[in-house]
Amino acid sequence: MKKFLSVVIVVIVLGLSMLPAKALAEYTIYPFIESFKWESEDIKEKDHGFLYGIGTTGRWNPYSHLTLKAKTEIFGNRIEHDESAGESRADFLWIKVEGDIGWRFHLSESLSLEPFAGFGYKRWVRDIEKIGAVSAHTHISRSHYGRLGVRSDYSISKDFKTLAEAGVILPMSNRVKRTSDSYRVDPGNQTSVFGELGVRYKILMAALFYEGMRFPKTEGKFVFPESKADMFGIKIGFVF
Repeated sequence: MKKFLSVVIVVIVLGLSMLPAKALAEYTIYPFIESFKWESEDIKEKDHGFLYGIGTTGRWNPYSHLTLKAKTEIFGNRIEHDESAGESRADFLWIKVEGDIGWRFHLSESLSLEPFAGFGYKRWVRDIEKIGAVSAHTHISRSHYGRLGVRSDYSISKDFKTLAEAGVILPMSNRVKRTSDSYRVDPGNQTSVFGELGVRYKILMAALFYEGMRFPKTEGKFVFPESKADMFGIKIGFVF
């Protein structure tokens, strides 16, 4: 099932990239910065700091009101790591790929509304440095998830518009493993939310965004503590 989900997401993204160029309505490239905080309350563990990255999105209109969108992002940094044994640092590297399909309604000459649904894949590496009593270890994690939401834009003038997007993240499969031993857990699925609010002027765009991740406590051969991550950020880019 997990391999099948990975294949589905790859096929969606590759399929979008193979659409004819004339169907490409919009292409965006943007650097971004986000405030990142990961907390595991049961074991009093926290990672926090700023992550930096770059992303791209493509939007296609192959037929009438039908829209297809793909997004890829890569980001990371060295941030603070706190646990009961002391303080250390953690290197994070994330890769995110998403694809969705929507239907665009033109409510007026200035306002459009687009419900959408899609799939996504995240993979991240968390490498904790040994400092004092804090032991060094590396976690490799991934998540397959669905997305349901709505996006809209409102044209204030010919060159200036506002942008908004909000929805829910529906995890389908998660995995966390540690490279130093046999620790491997498939955390349960818990819904979270995302949102974005921005503006576009000619080819320039800027937006504030939020994305959450939630994981319930999972018990089995190994225990995964109840955990949550919150990411608030800003991106500034160019639209072609």
